[in-house]
This record gives sequence, C-alpha cells and structure tokens, in this order.
Amino acid sequence: MTFPLCWNTFVACAGTFIPIVWLRFIKEGLACWPYEVIFIWFWIFAMELTAVSCSVTHFAIERSGDKEKARNVRERLVGLPRGKKLSGIDRNNRCSKRPVY
Repeated sequence: MTFPLCWNTFVACAGTFIPIVWLRFIKEGLACWPYEVIFIWFWIFAMELTAVSCSVTHFAIERSGDKEKARNVRERLVGLPRGKKLSGIDRNNRCSKRPVY
C-alpha cells in the first residue's frame, strides 16, 4: 500500500510546486484558454489532492488498525462466540451466523 501513497504524493507535489507549470497556466491559460479547459485543469488538480488525502487516510487506517481487535469487534457484532469463524456470505451479501467447526 505504500506505492500508491508515494505515487499520489509525488504527483500532487510535482503538480503543485513546479512553478513553470503554474506560471504558464496563469499567464496564458487564464487569458486565452476556453473555460472548459480551465475547468478541467482545476478538476485534475482537485483530483490529485483528493487522491493524496485518500491514500494518506487509507495508509493511516491500515497502519494503526489492530486486526485482532477488529476481528473481535466484528464477531461480537455478529453474535458469535469468541474463537468461532464466519462460514461465509449468503446471497444478500450478509454474513451468515453459522460458526465453522
């Protein structure tokens, strides 16, 4: 999971901190480009920042999550005794409550 985090951070930093790109956009882009192209430019920039925030959030959740604790909470919510595993998923994508022995 570190590759998407590194890649998205690189893309956002490169797109944000390279002055040549932004100077040309401000001088030429805002003056003579069609509004659709300007909108797409800002949309791409917003999506780069969204990708970074999602990658950082996912990485933080994965890193800080205690898998044993999450499994115990999930088992208590489903109503299984501790130590029993779920047998699978039924047709409605709900976990079945039958324990596997």
